[in-house]
Amino acid sequence: LKTVSAITIHAKVVVKNKRGKVLADRTHIFFTTTLACNCNCAYCFEGKNVKEEKSSYDWFVEFAKKALIKNNSDELLLDFFGGEPMLKWNKLIEIMEELIRFGKKEKNGFCLDFIQTENIKQQNTFFFKRAKKYIKDLQITIDGPKEIHDKRRPLKIKRSAFDEIIKNINLLYKNNVPVKIRINVDKENVSEIPKLLQDLKKYIWYSYIPIYFYRVQNLGETCSGYRSFLNDPQAGVEFKKLWTLALEQGFNITTKPNIKFVYCSSFNENSYVVDYKRNLYKCA
Repeated sequence: LKTVSAITIHAKVVVKNKRGKVLADRTHIFFTTTLACNCNCAYCFEGKNVKEEKSSYDWFVEFAKKALIKNNSDELLLDFFGGEPMLKWNKLIEIMEELIRFGKKEKNGFCLDFIQTENIKQQNTFFFKRAKKYIKDLQITIDGPKEIHDKRRPLKIKRSAFDEIIKNINLLYKNNVPVKIRINVDKENVSEIPKLLQDLKKYIWYSYIPIYFYRVQNLGETCSGYRSFLNDPQAGVEFKKLWTLALEQGFNITTKPNIKFVYCSSFNENSYVVDYKRNLYKCA
């Protein structure tokens, strides 16, 4: 028992020191801009039929400014999440440009270099031409080949979500906007992922696209009716197969098994998780 206690205490000390040393000059804000979405995903933890909210984000800009000053940060990382954050694309531009103006005025050269937006499914050329200079990467989620993806993540309008995504990825590439693909995996679709990898090489213009596999998880009551989660041993076996296959086919795997002092970036000293209702969370 004494040995276990010593290991636990030592681990906490190491994590705290690394956290402060490596990321003290960066402020990271994970911002849920809306819960509204243009898809009806089978396993969505936010529920279905969520209507778009009318929200002002002026408070968020002020929140970000105060966080940067408090943390004495020279770098800001924003994660826009939803729902579908691109439903609010004009507001996202306003947030980015106001924070850039603030940086130039108050921080003597502070630059908003890193922005990630999640789940991009909408095509908006104007947004990307105006905002791409701030974007680190865009994450797009795909659940399988066309017939699988359109069943699991259907658009509310009667069009193929898979076709829209492929078109948008190629549009982003054409506009020099970096993209990474997240592939959700569970019992229902794991056997179809090899075919998806073949389709990605066939339909997307550049083959060295970053991808990562993500296990669909039970994150709350809204997921309680979904029964296709992979347990830990199953996930270990299946993900090893997928990582090996993807590497053999030349894909750029962005997430592989690795050791981290802090696994979730939201657990760092200068990180915040907030939503459009001004709620502050301890976890993303």
